This record gives sequence, structure tokens and C-alpha cells, in this order.
Amino acid sequence: MSQQTLVESIEEEIKQDNDVLEYYIFQDGRSIIVKSGNIVKQSVDAIVNPANSHLAHGGGAAGAISMAAGRKYDEDGFAYLKKNGGEIKPGNAMIMSNYNIRNIKAIVNAVGPIVHRKLDQEHIDALTGAVQSSLNLVNNYHDKQGDSLQSIAIPAISAGIFGYPKDECAKTIIATCTNYFITNPQTNLKRIILIDMNLEMLDYFQEHLISFKNHQQQ
Repeated sequence: MSQQTLVESIEEEIKQDNDVLEYYIFQDGRSIIVKSGNIVKQSVDAIVNPANSHLAHGGGAAGAISMAAGRKYDEDGFAYLKKNGGEIKPGNAMIMSNYNIRNIKAIVNAVGPIVHRKLDQEHIDALTGAVQSSLNLVNNYHDKQGDSLQSIAIPAISAGIFGYPKDECAKTIIATCTNYFITNPQTNLKRIILIDMNLEMLDYFQEHLISFKNHQQQ
């Protein structure tokens, strides 16, 4: 199959999903997709939980993932913290099994920064680190059958109660994901889905992915 035929085939598949709002397909078929929806219900290999440092999952995506995964997911998370200094610092992540979420193979707990007032470079670096760590963990993870993971769904880490400005959050996440694919041609990952249910957040994800697409076409 030629690269052009591969891209056309993947594009046709993506277009069949009515929740997809924007996408970009690299020449080798890897793709970044912006879509609306519930992250727990996505048919992907891994999902990212926008967790806090103490894995105390409250509302939003974190609460939904915790509820769907079940009590043992929370218990194992606390056990991990107990063995590893009591917290996950912003900019870092850890990976776990799928637990009770049968449509996926792994859950990544990624901790983004908390922005109290003005956004600064430290916040940007921490969000970049959280996304980068998530991608690296999934790339190196193998399921119970020994198979590598090829797709991941990432929400707007830190953009909720953590206070990270939505526009800048989308900009940083898009930049990190596109740069990951560009600089890691041998990665096992084939698809990154950026997902949210907030319309404003989705608009920003679309805007920055379109900006990247336009830059690539120049």
C-alpha cells in the first residue's frame, strides 16, 4: 500500500466518526484527532487521567475514570504513592492497567500544574512534561498478551479546576503531541486523540491543530 493510499484509507475511517472535529494525518499514517466525547467510552488502547498529585480523583474526567475503573484502581494508586514518596509531582505520570474499563488496555495518571495566578514557563514545562511522560509510558507499555499500545486519548490536562488557561493548554498539548510524532518516527503509537466535552476547550484544540496543519502545508 502506498503512503497516499494509506493516508486516504485512514482519512476515510476518521471521517466516519461524527464526534471528530479536526484531524491531521502524517505521511506515514500516524494521526492526531480532536473530538468531543466521554474519555471513558473511547475505543483506544490507553486513556489519560488528569490526576492530582495524590491521586484523589474528584469530579470531571478524573472522577469519571475512577468511577468506571473501580475501587481497586484507587487502592492500587494509593499503594503506589505509599511506595514512591507519597505524591506524583506535576509534570510526571504513571501507568496502570485498565481495571474495569474493558474497552481500553491501560490508564495513565498524568499530573499537570496548578496555575494560581499568572501562567509562567514553569507551568508550561510541567504540562509539557505530563503529556510527554504519558506518551512515553504508553509507547513502552505492553498489554497482558505482550502487544504494544497504538492509541491514546488525552483530555485537557490542568485546564479545569487547576486553572491553566484553556487556550494556552490546547497550544501546549498540541505542540507536545505534534513534536512527539515528528521526533519519534519509530514510536509504537499511531494515533493521539485529544478529547473533551467543553466546547470552548474543543474550539482551542481545533484552532491550534489547524494552525499546525497550515504550517505543515506551507
